[in-house]
Amino acid sequence: MDVRTAADLMRRRVISLAPEEPLRSAGEMMRLGRLRQVPVVRDGTLVGELSYRDACLALRDLVAEAARASRRPGPADAVGMRAHAVSEVMAPAGEAVGPDDPLGRVAAHIARRGTGFVPVVEPRSGQLLGVVTERDLLLAAFDSPRTPGEAPPSGRSAPRRAGRGSRRRGAGRSP
Repeated sequence: MDVRTAADLMRRRVISLAPEEPLRSAGEMMRLGRLRQVPVVRDGTLVGELSYRDACLALRDLVAEAARASRRPGPADAVGMRAHAVSEVMAPAGEAVGPDDPLGRVAAHIARRGTGFVPVVEPRSGQLLGVVTERDLLLAAFDSPRTPGEAPPSGRSAPRRAGRGSRRRGAGRSP
């Protein structure tokens, strides 16, 4: 039996940040991309991770600090926020897996980390090769005919998220 590995599932095109990247632009990029966690890379080597939550909390604290200092936040405060770098807020690089690690180990790492993904790094150099996400593992577990990250085939729509107005009248209510 062939054992599938991290290399079989990993996404090779990874959105990453540099440690010197302005925190404000990193937070905005994560918001627009709907990213919960992003690897931080220096010269291709994984050096840390930035979560959207940590970026938002840090930006909130910077705005509050600026408001206390000037009693009225203004454009100068926004310039000061841009000066803060990702490296000031990022967590150090956490657990990663190698490209030859079996998917069982990859799944265990994702569950233990609680971040929704695990970086795949070259064991000797620490170079970031890709990431495996929870979604990638779910698709693999159910032998989806699509490759991870691929859009649904034309003619079929992707599942819709429930939201306002998505419930039929009276659905979910007690008689």
